[in-house]
Amino acid sequence: THTQHTHTRTMGSAREAVNLLLWAGLVVSSLAITGSHSVLLALCKDPDGSIPFRSASVVTLQELLKLVLCLPAVALQQYQASPSSPLPQLSVGNKSGPVRACGDWTPLAVGLYSVPAVLYAINNNLAVFLQTQMDPASFQLLCNMKIGTTALLHRLLIGTRITTVQYVALVLLAVAGAVNTLGTDRRRRNFDALPDQHGDFYDERFFFAALHPDSTMFITQLGLLVMLGYCCISGLSGVYTERIMKRRTHSSVFMQSAILYSFGVIINTLTALWTDGTISLQGFSGLTWVIIVTQAVNGLLYSIIMKHANNFLRLFIIAGAMLISAGLAHWLLALAIGQPFFVSGGLVLLAGMLFYNSRLVCPAGRTLPNFSVLRQRKHEV
Repeated sequence: THTQHTHTRTMGSAREAVNLLLWAGLVVSSLAITGSHSVLLALCKDPDGSIPFRSASVVTLQELLKLVLCLPAVALQQYQASPSSPLPQLSVGNKSGPVRACGDWTPLAVGLYSVPAVLYAINNNLAVFLQTQMDPASFQLLCNMKIGTTALLHRLLIGTRITTVQYVALVLLAVAGAVNTLGTDRRRRNFDALPDQHGDFYDERFFFAALHPDSTMFITQLGLLVMLGYCCISGLSGVYTERIMKRRTHSSVFMQSAILYSFGVIINTLTALWTDGTISLQGFSGLTWVIIVTQAVNGLLYSIIMKHANNFLRLFIIAGAMLISAGLAHWLLALAIGQPFFVSGGLVLLAGMLFYNSRLVCPAGRTLPNFSVLRQRKHEV
């Protein structure tokens, strides 16, 4: 009847609005966490610019916390799948069928998740190392090179078509990285001799910079080489993860993530034992634990994005995080941001607009207004 049709349409619109808000909250949360990561690492540094904690131990605890956060969701979905369960299905993403929490996992299917676990282990440790080779704002800006590596690997491994305009955007992205690199110091300033607080040339801001090397923009030559490898590994791990997650359409994203993080815990634990002999909490502070918790949460958010959107939405978040990182670094670290950074930032934003063409590419060619978490297709209503 007309009344039933109107009621169904109203419910569908309300569901659409709620799901859009959920995705907006997911993106904003991931944006804030991604943008603050390099700044939090900089705040943890010793006055000489070194990282006080063991990166392998931090990454191991991150993977362990991700696994702990996944397990309750997996248990809940398994309980909901039982015939006697009075609870409705917990579903995330556009599904054409019921979600299976555990399902039929063969050893080969499980083993596929060990590959991205190794890649993520390498990259997570590289991210910590790179904080000693460049300032937080430059790190976040150069991370946008992931757009290029991810787009090319998406084309090779998944078959995503890249237009001429998008290739132009990738060239602009490379130019942006070059402008920022050539416009900043290639090495650390020498702050061995602190200024005399009673001298004629004493400057409070310079004294702050002496105690906090990250208040000056800099990039080392080693940092550039490592950053290039970091972006290549990141693109490969992201595209590979998206591919294996979307192959199992009806598998729970939480179960898939739990398998991935289980491998992550094993690999990073072995890495910590090999490099440090133990999982050490030496050098940990309150900020270190903030980093561990936020990165664990962000890992789960990225898993949902990989499963139900694609890597390009993740890269959009990384590009936007550049501005958040620069603002926080200027506010908390008194980072002196030069003109090359603003030129590079503008080029990155222009590249993003050209690449996405004002549209976020979603599954089945949908755009953001139709991109929902629990949306049912029209023919199913």
